[in-house]
Amino acid sequence: MSKERRSDVNELRQLIRSPEVQKDPTKYREAVEKVILYMTLGVDVSRLFSEIVLASATRDLVQKKLVYLYLCNYAESNTDLALLTVNTLQKDCRDTNPVIRGLALRSMCNLRVPNLVEYLISPLRDGLSDSSAYVRKTAIMGCVKLFYLDENAVDDNSIPDALYSMLSDRDPQVVANAVIALEEGACRFFLRLTDKFEDMHDDIYDRLKVPLITLMSSSASELSYTVLHHIHLLIKRRPHIFANDYKALFSRFTDPAYVKAKKLSILTDIADESNVEKIVEELAACVTDIDVDMARRAVRSVGKIAIKLPAAIANILKALLAFLELRSPYLTAETLVVMRDILRRYPGEADGLVPQLYDLVDLATLDDEPEARAALVWLLGEFGQLLEEGPYVLESFIDDVNSEKSPTVRLQLLTSAVKLFFKRPPEMQKMLGRLFDSIISDEMHQDVHDRALLYYRLLKTNYAEAQRVIAGTQQTVQEFVLFEPESNEEVFREFNSLSVMYSQPRTLALPVYAIWGGLMYILLSGEFVTAEQHAMLQTLCIPVAAFSRVTQIATIMRNKCTGQLSVITTGLNFAGAAARVLTTLKEVDDLVTLANYHAKKLKEKKTK
Repeated sequence: MSKERRSDVNELRQLIRSPEVQKDPTKYREAVEKVILYMTLGVDVSRLFSEIVLASATRDLVQKKLVYLYLCNYAESNTDLALLTVNTLQKDCRDTNPVIRGLALRSMCNLRVPNLVEYLISPLRDGLSDSSAYVRKTAIMGCVKLFYLDENAVDDNSIPDALYSMLSDRDPQVVANAVIALEEGACRFFLRLTDKFEDMHDDIYDRLKVPLITLMSSSASELSYTVLHHIHLLIKRRPHIFANDYKALFSRFTDPAYVKAKKLSILTDIADESNVEKIVEELAACVTDIDVDMARRAVRSVGKIAIKLPAAIANILKALLAFLELRSPYLTAETLVVMRDILRRYPGEADGLVPQLYDLVDLATLDDEPEARAALVWLLGEFGQLLEEGPYVLESFIDDVNSEKSPTVRLQLLTSAVKLFFKRPPEMQKMLGRLFDSIISDEMHQDVHDRALLYYRLLKTNYAEAQRVIAGTQQTVQEFVLFEPESNEEVFREFNSLSVMYSQPRTLALPVYAIWGGLMYILLSGEFVTAEQHAMLQTLCIPVAAFSRVTQIATIMRNKCTGQLSVITTGLNFAGAAARVLTTLKEVDDLVTLANYHAKKLKEKKTK
């Protein structure tokens, strides 16, 4: 703390200790307000803790609230002060004024310090049976906060039973709070209690299914998205539970892109032999979506289902060939990638599939799709013997190798050319020689250069050994394992929370909050960043806002599509922007702020 700040805190201590101030309730409250003001500005006033605790001995509700705000703020960050805070709040929980009892109880529940849970149980139980409806309401919501802090404490102290008894309370607001609290914790609590009973899980999830689907179908898009995340978490444990309800997860025209994307992921996971035909039809319809990203997702989802369900491979291959017939560059690219993965799983399907690719794939459409080019080159290397024109299709890639910028395509081209050489040596010999010549002389891509030298020396030293090493028999890929994060079980225990949305337990978010809090302190405390530097940082936002979407703009120009746009939303955005400009000119009169705003709007316009 700087000397100036330290002197300010010392002045505050002298002010709040002054007998003259303490005798006058108005001046005393103003002194406490000044302490809170400094605290909100980022100044560390924790040294005044004992003085503020003494200030809690008042009947002034405003001063009480300020004191509670101070106590809760520093109790969370300073464990040494936390116990003193609890003692003060416990004393106020027994006050004769119900408003003070309620405020003290709410403040105790807001401490969120795990070590203090044992001190919270008794005031909560007393609050649930308090004569004041206000205190009972506060105690009920405090039980919800305790549940998120320590679920075991809720179970061990029979708090669910106490909440259930509150449903017959004489005050309607208490009953409403009890319903909300039970609804908030019932699902997570029930899942946790039955976690060890595997034979009950199907019945439990089946009971959860109907209300979740109803809520998902009848809610706003944002809430539907939240419910879909919870449905997906259940599906990862029991996919067959939702297998018969696949139609409820079909995309609607009014669904925003993020809801459609989540539904595609869920449909992929619940697909089985009983519903795969209808699900693939739905995904095929999504392939023609005007949103390019959504269309790509749909193609990838079809591929995942094919790998998972061997019985459906014939119908899915027909659907993939139909995608190629659409002659869309991005669909062709995504389909080739999917076909590569499918043939790794089912190499026996190559006989009927590969010959059809020559007529359906236009190489010119793959210029901006390096992954698709690599996939096509892989297909030619593995199954080029099935296609009469195979070596000559590969030759077009070899002739352009010097202009190929993707190291992945270069490596795959080298391996595929050598593999096809072993299968069709007369046609490939000269092509392979030219490829070695180009790659070995190019040292810009060192890994490709080194592999080319390895292959060349193997072929020169021992042809049979080179064939065994490079083109030996490989085992068929039985499944593509997607490693689930180890935190999934922790996320499941935090069902009905934001952890499900982010697929991360809340403990992993603590470092992010700490970093964010540190940055806010650095920016707002005044000790590290001056007013002039603040203005400079604000000015720097203008070029950042103008160029932050360059990649997105380039993608939209390449795809020649922006997805779905709403005329109503565009009109409302225009009206809001015009109002923003007028109020900025009239009230702020700050050209930097106005320029920054225009830069952001220009960026948004380009992205649309």
